Amino acid sequence: VVLYMCAAFWKLTSSFLNPHTSCGTLLAAELASLLPESMLPADSALARALLLSAPMLTVFGEFSIPLLLVLQPPLGVMLGLFFHLTVILLPVNAAGGFSIMCASRYFFFLPSFAA
Repeated sequence: VVLYMCAAFWKLTSSFLNPHTSCGTLLAAELASLLPESMLPADSALARALLLSAPMLTVFGEFSIPLLLVLQPPLGVMLGLFFHLTVILLPVNAAGGFSIMCASRYFFFLPSFAA
């Protein structure tokens, strides 16, 4: 939980929050490129909105995971797994190992299912 809070906190910089300089925008574009063109045309308003909001969505997601892990563990695990799945799907991203490390510890938040 502390790790997620720290990861989210350290993204609260002018460089990360600016969609023109943020790696969040780049990673969202890479993720969007995995979708069929018919699903998300590159020149569409939706694609532009996704790229402009990517840094804030990332920060919101990274703050939401630890809060949900504490308040609603099953929802926190689901959001965390979704988040880390998207990270692992990105071929140019080097954070796959971090995602696997985080996801492998989710069983601590679901003791009734792990027993």
